[in-house]
Amino acid sequence: MRMYHSLSKFPTIKEKHTTIRDDEVIKEKHTTIRDDEVIKEKHTTIRDDEVIKEKHTTIRDDEVIKEKHTTIRDDEVIKEKHTTIRDDEVIKEKHTTIRDDEVIKEKHTTIRDDEVIKEKHTTIRDDEVIKEKHTTIRDDEVIKEKHTTIRDDEVIKEKHTTIRDDEVIKEKHTTIRDDEVIKEKHTTIRDDEVIKEKHTTIRDDEVIKEKHTTIRDDEVIKEKHTTIRDDEVIKEKHTTIRDDEVIKEKHTTIRDDEVIKEKHTTIRDDEVIKEKHTTIRDDEVIKEKHTTIRDDEVIKEKHTTIRDDEVIKEKHTTIRDDEVIKEKHTTIRDDEVIKEKHTTIRDDEVIKEKHTTIRDDDVIKEKHTTIRDDEVKIFSFQRLMQEMIILYAGK
Repeated sequence: MRMYHSLSKFPTIKEKHTTIRDDEVIKEKHTTIRDDEVIKEKHTTIRDDEVIKEKHTTIRDDEVIKEKHTTIRDDEVIKEKHTTIRDDEVIKEKHTTIRDDEVIKEKHTTIRDDEVIKEKHTTIRDDEVIKEKHTTIRDDEVIKEKHTTIRDDEVIKEKHTTIRDDEVIKEKHTTIRDDEVIKEKHTTIRDDEVIKEKHTTIRDDEVIKEKHTTIRDDEVIKEKHTTIRDDEVIKEKHTTIRDDEVIKEKHTTIRDDEVIKEKHTTIRDDEVIKEKHTTIRDDEVIKEKHTTIRDDEVIKEKHTTIRDDEVIKEKHTTIRDDEVIKEKHTTIRDDEVIKEKHTTIRDDEVIKEKHTTIRDDDVIKEKHTTIRDDEVKIFSFQRLMQEMIILYAGK
């Protein structure tokens, strides 16, 4: 915690295209604000106790159904052509997803519960949040439109969607999961253990990933410019990150009780340090160029992520424990999740940059960037390295 104290002298700064969120959040053009919940905009994903992602996305809950390029999961899961159905029940339509104790979403629209209604490029949020043009707002309720997804006790998703539950079945480019798992061409199936390969996704308690996408329950991670997380959700480029707090950077996100972000850098942990295109996470995580390290320890290398209760990921590969191994263009999840290049890292807090939004009791956003935490500071990379040297030298 030395690092945080030493950084406390840096004031938070907010600039043009920023968003501030607390018990209430308001977001504007190309932004998203999230608190107990997270909502993502255009080509985004919204997450709550559950997470749903659209186009080439995956949806997860007590039950999940996924179609072609989709994944289905539940005590039983059924997958169909470009369609997904979800439990405690989820309904999703053309490029949309709806989720809640009950959620209904329409063409390029999503509606969320404790009840949320969103309109053309607008979102309304509870503890209350209002979002405008190309924005999304989320709270006990979240609603997102155009190319959005909403999730809750029930979610239904169609065309290019995925649904997930205690069991998952995936077909061509799909993944199946249960106490038993079945995997097919370009698919992966996971149970107490799951292994996924090329364009697959692996999940512990259960994970479903679609083509260049991964979704996770206790945690969800999605690849290619997207990440989805349960207790936490993180999505990149034009995405939104959610958790107790979520922070996302340009092609990078770092999350923890505290988060520090620099130019293309984020630091997170009970301490996390991130460098250029790098994220570090842990009860300590160190990430290097295009690398992320995570644990109750995780080590990631170039295009590699390592995770524990332990997970090791290699070039475009991720390994997971209670154990999961995923390869090329994959994501691995455990009590913790790490995503690679175009990845996001999440913990108690998350910070997202460019076209991002960050939420907390306090939020600071810069040009196309937002930083969130109980407090988040932004400072030069040089100063960050100085602080890192002090921090680790102190250990």
